[in-house]
Amino acid sequence: MNLKKIVAFIAIISTIAVVVGTVCAEIYYEQPIDNSVINLNIYSVDVNGSNFSYFSSRKELLDFLSEDKTNEIPYTQKFDCEDFAITLQKNAMKKGKLMNVIAINPKEYNNMFGVKLGRFDQHIINSTICGTGYYTEYVVIDPQTDEIRRVGFLGR
Repeated sequence: MNLKKIVAFIAIISTIAVVVGTVCAEIYYEQPIDNSVINLNIYSVDVNGSNFSYFSSRKELLDFLSEDKTNEIPYTQKFDCEDFAITLQKNAMKKGKLMNVIAINPKEYNNMFGVKLGRFDQHIINSTICGTGYYTEYVVIDPQTDEIRRVGFLGR
């Protein structure tokens, strides 16, 4: 199985699991998991009467990040990468958007963002889905810099 597909699937499931309240979601596969494309269709995620959705486009995600000021918070020992990721997730949810908090190993982070972390340094970042149709992207975001990297296309 492709690691990117597994990560995307886990991210979607974890987003749904993290939301507290009544969650109504339907996920199905149009192709087997070992094929090159996974088609995930999430019709609705409702929490206590509020509807949450992924970003409809990369532009919508960029607009959200330009308005959000999480990346401007100073890094301290008491406010570290975990706090940045949780704050960005909470701010997205206030806007009705789904966003995950994920741990990433240093090798993957270095490959994606070009920043060298220590060999044993885990980093906490965010992930989400943006777009619709064939060009639906699974992306990761470093909440300290607002940098976005595409992990892959999901094709809904």
